[in-house]
Amino acid sequence: MSEIAELYGCSTHKVGYWMKVHEIYRRSRSDATYVKNNSNGDPFSIKTDLSPPKLFLKGMGSVYIGAKETRITYIAFEWGIRIHF
Repeated sequence: MSEIAELYGCSTHKVGYWMKVHEIYRRSRSDATYVKNNSNGDPFSIKTDLSPPKLFLKGMGSVYIGAKETRITYIAFEWGIRIHF
């Protein structure tokens, strides 16, 4: 809002008033900062082209909780995937 007020030479209160009149809602401070710093879109992306061992590990990540590495190695061996910890 301060940038808009500075651009048009008025107060932030005036900008806020007219936004309220026209039912234009403000972003939260964290959302505004995120959008300002990442103007090209979301900088985080999920890899989709994974090799078979990495795809296996991705799938086993949710199953691995509480399991031992030997069990993961055994499953990988059954599936024909070589894993080195």
